[in-house]
Amino acid sequence: MTKNIDVKEFIAVTINEIKEGLPDGFSIAENIDFELSVTTIDEAKGKFGIAIASVGGNTQTQNLQKIKFSICDDTTQLKKIRQAKEFLKDLFTDMAVLDTNIDEQIVNNNQETTKQLPKGKK
Repeated sequence: MTKNIDVKEFIAVTINEIKEGLPDGFSIAENIDFELSVTTIDEAKGKFGIAIASVGGNTQTQNLQKIKFSICDDTTQLKKIRQAKEFLKDLFTDMAVLDTNIDEQIVNNNQETTKQLPKGKK
């Protein structure tokens, strides 16, 4: 009989093993995606729980469900936020420069147009 493993324990063990398996100097760059087949267990003893699907026998009723989700560690999430913040900062700085350049062109064009008008039309 295979022991049911608690979802919380499975996720924690999986994440720790992934982190421990990374070479020195490497970190998780993106989300870790999980797709689990879980069972809801209603035992004859009146207990209820959710566990990773397993094979085995006992006096219990099991309903198989699938769960799909992604997780991201705090370091990766903060890195993504900093990158997005820097991107937006650069974008708005570039937009401000463009706006200034366009304003200068409008002023220059107006001055040129005014110079070209006949004396009575200015």
